[in-house]
This record gives sequence, C-alpha cells and structure tokens, in this order.
Amino acid sequence: MVDYNNIKAIRSSELDAAMLGVDYVEALRLENKTSDAMSFGTMFHTYYLEHDKFGSLYVNEPPEIRIKDEKGKEFQWKIGDNRTNKAYKLWKAKQNREIYKYEDFQRILTMRLSIDANPWVQENIKLYGSKTQIEMPRLFEIDGVQCKAKPDYLDDKICVDLKTIDVKNKYGELRGLTEERIRWEIRQRKYIRQQAFYRMSGINTREMYLLFVESKPPHNTMVVHLDRDDLDEQEEAIRDILKRYLEFSLGCERQTFMSSRFDNQNYDEGEVTL
Repeated sequence: MVDYNNIKAIRSSELDAAMLGVDYVEALRLENKTSDAMSFGTMFHTYYLEHDKFGSLYVNEPPEIRIKDEKGKEFQWKIGDNRTNKAYKLWKAKQNREIYKYEDFQRILTMRLSIDANPWVQENIKLYGSKTQIEMPRLFEIDGVQCKAKPDYLDDKICVDLKTIDVKNKYGELRGLTEERIRWEIRQRKYIRQQAFYRMSGINTREMYLLFVESKPPHNTMVVHLDRDDLDEQEEAIRDILKRYLEFSLGCERQTFMSSRFDNQNYDEGEVTL
C-alpha cells in the first residue's frame, strides 16, 4: 500500500506555495514544519477518529517508572520529575512508539467527552457507521493538476473537519470560542478554501462542517456550517492557483529581473488573501 504522504500530488496546505510555483511546493515539502500544538492535534485526531490505531502509534508515559540499567542498578522516575532523569531516559530508549505526556492524555480524554456531549455531534456523527469514511485518502484531478485530500469524517450527507484550538489567541489573551474568534480562525487559516478543496475531490453534494474543540480547559466545542456560496467562491480561487501552478510545471520561465524607478512612497509587502 502506497504511503499517502509519499504521493506526489497537491494538498490543500500547499496551495499558497503552488501559487508561487513548483519549486516553492517542493521546498515546503522538504521543510515539513511541525510544532507541539500540531503534534498534539495529530495525536488527538488519531485518538478520536482512529482509536483502533492509537495504541500502535503512541505510548503513554506511566505515572511512575522503576527500571534497571545493563549493570542491574535500579533507577526511579515519577510524574513531576525532570524528564532528563536516568530512569526516564532508559525507559524512553526502549519505546518504539511516539511518547505522549501523562497530562496530555488527561486532556485528550476530556476533549473527547466534550465532543461526545455536543448535541449536533450526537445527532450527526456516526464514527462506526456503515457509510462512514474516516481519514480516507482521496486522489483526484483539478484542471490537469493531480491533487490529494484526506477529510477527517465523511458520510453520504456531510463532511466534517476536526479542529483543535487554543483557549488563548496568538498574543496570549484568553478568548475562548466566541463567534468573533471562530471567524478570525476560519479566515486566517483559510479553512473555507481547505474545505472547498476537499469538496472538489468529488463530494460536492455534501454539506461541509468544521468542528472546533478547545485543546485546553474548559474544552468547549462549536460546530460551524460552511455556506455553499463561500465554498463556490473559493473553488474559483483554487482553480486560478492551480492554473498558475500548471503553467510553472509546464516550463514557463520565472521572472528573475526587474527594472523600475522607485519614488519616496512607502510600500508594504501586503498579504495575498484567497
């Protein structure tokens, strides 16, 4: 079976790079940036959506470790001790799975309970339904460009993407799941474009939803239904991006020289928003 991550095709997270050219997409793939928040989000996705795989990919650090080295000397570690402790390092060296912190697992459990308590989720999400697809890879083509997507939850009526969100904004200010905050997240992270991209994989008859859950207490949740007109608008933007990407991939030369008279006016880089 081919590893989804090794399939050479455009994914939604590469659209900004695709707008600039093939070489930018390749550079982004090589960079493969991650963060603690992204790793935690991936872990929670696995626990909630693919629970049967969780144990083979992750191992929870125990509240206490007693372990001997090769000379038979015993070392101890417990929650709260420094993770550079000899016992912890010996235990860690024997693990062949990704380790998650004891306190992180408590957060994951509470987040799942919070999602399960959401009335909309109770009525609409059937994780083990006969028509349900969980993170099922989809390979498709948009105007001659090979693309791939992996929606979190898909059935015959809806497509749902699970989003973990901090209770604080990027400035460290407590915000919570207000409508204003959610609108900012959707716009800033281009979630409508992402969902439009998913819809173009052949699921345009589905209603598209975002399910937000706070990654820290109190772990509130919010469901957002995406408007079809907004999604249609983003589909057009995606087609424009991929048209430009295809031109680069077919060998169109990149501009490498410019000549201009500069006045004293101040110029801002500006931000391309799609």
